[in-house]
Amino acid sequence: MKLAVEKLEAGYQGKTVVKDVSFTVEKGEFISLIGPSGCGKSTLLEVIAGLQPCTQGRIILRGEEISQQPPQQRRLRPA
Repeated sequence: MKLAVEKLEAGYQGKTVVKDVSFTVEKGEFISLIGPSGCGKSTLLEVIAGLQPCTQGRIILRGEEISQQPPQQRRLRPA
């Protein structure tokens, strides 16, 4: 497993915009986030990148939990 998002929750200005999101992406897979404006797509990506904090859940990258790491330590890179 390359990336796992488990029961992730996040938001801003006191409003939860990402709630109970879970998925995995294996090496070599591509995914798309589809939804209406304001549904949390960008927020989810910002949380995975470490630009916004998550309020609950875990992000696991290549077997290492990175949920609380700053962006520069997450070692995210294109496939």
